[in-house]
Amino acid sequence: MSSITHTIGKYMSKGATNMIFWRSNFNMPVPDMSPSSGITIGSPATSYDLAGYVPGLEICIGTHTISLDGPLNGTVNLLFGYYNPSGNLLGSCWNTWTFDVNIASGDTWTYVNYGLMNTGCAFWEIAQSATYSFRTYLTGAITLSKTTNLTFSNVPSTTQLDPSYAGHIWVDGNYLAIVNANQWVHRILGTDQGYVGGTPGYIWMDTSSNISWISEDGHKRTAPWKIKQFASWFFNGPTGERYAGTDKAGTIWMDYEFGRTHLAYIGYDGYKYLCGAGDYPY
Repeated sequence: MSSITHTIGKYMSKGATNMIFWRSNFNMPVPDMSPSSGITIGSPATSYDLAGYVPGLEICIGTHTISLDGPLNGTVNLLFGYYNPSGNLLGSCWNTWTFDVNIASGDTWTYVNYGLMNTGCAFWEIAQSATYSFRTYLTGAITLSKTTNLTFSNVPSTTQLDPSYAGHIWVDGNYLAIVNANQWVHRILGTDQGYVGGTPGYIWMDTSSNISWISEDGHKRTAPWKIKQFASWFFNGPTGERYAGTDKAGTIWMDYEFGRTHLAYIGYDGYKYLCGAGDYPY
């Protein structure tokens, strides 16, 4: 019997490459994780507690396995994605494909991971504590569907600040606080590098290309992770390393290329780096 199965979880793997979506910044640069083959979903769940979350962080990724029995011949239309509590598709969390099949009687055609779709905390995605759903619909040569309900609790407010606040950056205790390009306050907890004195609130890039600041206790803190922008095959966005030149080292701005939640800067080697308040996903 033809069927569809769903798997929704916190991370995905392809070979030796893992990417954790749970609590990571929106749209991190992603290695080739295209769903052609070999994708597995880790920490599967249908309930997600967002206590401690802020908007602009990813939550989970879903996929499906499609198994079609013959005889079946013709064009199949595929629609899959996340639906809000009112039963409407989330604005950016869906996709459509069309494919042809010619399956003989007694044969079964199975495609694993014929689509990957992640969702995160934002007013256009997961915006309230409620039951959403991940759905797959097949039409055309066959009519088949699958719905998996997903419960999200303790979802924070996704209200944006006024656009004039985007780009603000300041030291807040041991944190580096920013208003990112999506107009949300993100706070980056710094890694303690020891007491250095100086003026609390001072922000700079050190010679190891780390965003650094002096916290209120006089300690140097650095962003817990950074990543050099690299080619991405998973998201449809700018690809490849970004070289600005060493004369631009130390330039800092709010990134608009990858998810609008990162702090971007030019490192001492002249390349573009990203850091953020979410967890490092690799």
